[in-house]
Amino acid sequence: MLGKLIKYEFKSTSRVMWFLYGALIIVGALLGFILRIDDDSFNLSIMPFYASSETTQKALQITMGALGGIYVLMIQAIFIMTIIMIITRFNRNLLGGEGYLMHTLPVKTHSLIMSKGIVAVIWGAIAVLAGILSGLFFSITSGILGLIIKENAWGEIWRTIREMMGVNTVLFIIAIVVGCISTVLAFYFAMAIGNLANKNKFLYAVLAYVGIQIVLSVILSIIGINGGGAIGLLLGPENLRGFLITSIIEQLILCVGFFFGTNYILKNKLNLA
Repeated sequence: MLGKLIKYEFKSTSRVMWFLYGALIIVGALLGFILRIDDDSFNLSIMPFYASSETTQKALQITMGALGGIYVLMIQAIFIMTIIMIITRFNRNLLGGEGYLMHTLPVKTHSLIMSKGIVAVIWGAIAVLAGILSGLFFSITSGILGLIIKENAWGEIWRTIREMMGVNTVLFIIAIVVGCISTVLAFYFAMAIGNLANKNKFLYAVLAYVGIQIVLSVILSIIGINGGGAIGLLLGPENLRGFLITSIIEQLILCVGFFFGTNYILKNKLNLA
């Protein structure tokens, strides 16, 4: 049954989300056609329009900056829209008018929460992938990728990445995934708490989320040093590997707490009034 819930949830959200992510990739490619990299100066410029006068050059620089700003804002908007989708789907389906139907299904409450959470994390991953693909298409159409190949800079780029990540690449990816799951479940838990109120549920949900973050910050500051955590002391908080393991364990504990807290409220204290 969980698989059917995930399939239904994914189908219900895919129409809008695919359009947004596709638009981001297309805009990245189109921006690359407008902004081309110069093989000699390695600077981006608007092509094929060349300006000889200083006034026109400044105008083109302003235009180039505006285009870049719009692209960055669009990337931010895509991620914001993803978060809004995650929140509204959970609120509408399980805490709003549709909740009367959803909670009458022969499905356990935890399965309803899991289906929403799994799809939310999948869309978050797709959003990141869309951002990467958008950047890739931009690098192709702008000539940046071609210049990298021409200069044979792959080895240097890969070496820099490996030096930055070291042997902690897998841990870094796990920490990001677990952190995303924890964030989604924190939203769900806050909305479940806000749903306990008879009026102004959204306001109480926002206050609940802020309160959760404050409480967590205080607790982590008490049991940890410099935001590390008690486990980080044993592993060595000065070491990236220790920080990553600490973060993963902390986020897993939060995931369990948020999930069971949300499940308890929806199962025993649900208020659809």
